[in-house]
Amino acid sequence: MHAPADFIEVFDGALDREFCDQLIQAFEASPHRQPGRTGGGVDTSKKLSTDLYLNEHPEWRIALQQVQKVTTFKAAEYFKRYPFGLIAPIALTLLDPETGQPAPLTIDNFERLGAPRAMDLMRSVYRLGHIQM
Repeated sequence: MHAPADFIEVFDGALDREFCDQLIQAFEASPHRQPGRTGGGVDTSKKLSTDLYLNEHPEWRIALQQVQKVTTFKAAEYFKRYPFGLIAPIALTLLDPETGQPAPLTIDNFERLGAPRAMDLMRSVYRLGHIQM
């Protein structure tokens, strides 16, 4: 018997080691590091970190684009593995290519209707937020 899924995934090697090392070095040298913020601002009783908000600094554009690209592809893999993340949020209806009729996306038809379009569906339902280190 398998343990129930906790829906937490780790994608080892998603970013190559050299890229990660470069990110760490650039982070350590960045003048833009600042105390980590929560939804209510800086509150060290809730979050004690040093953060860098990549979206806020043009010099991080290339690294940010690489992180966003990899994150998007890995998120699509995630939703193929856990399709309810695409099925449940807004009850998608898709055109069934076999019948030409609209069909609600369900777990029973996900492999046929949803999985081939997982990337596009994910982009329709979710947005990638700001990236911080």
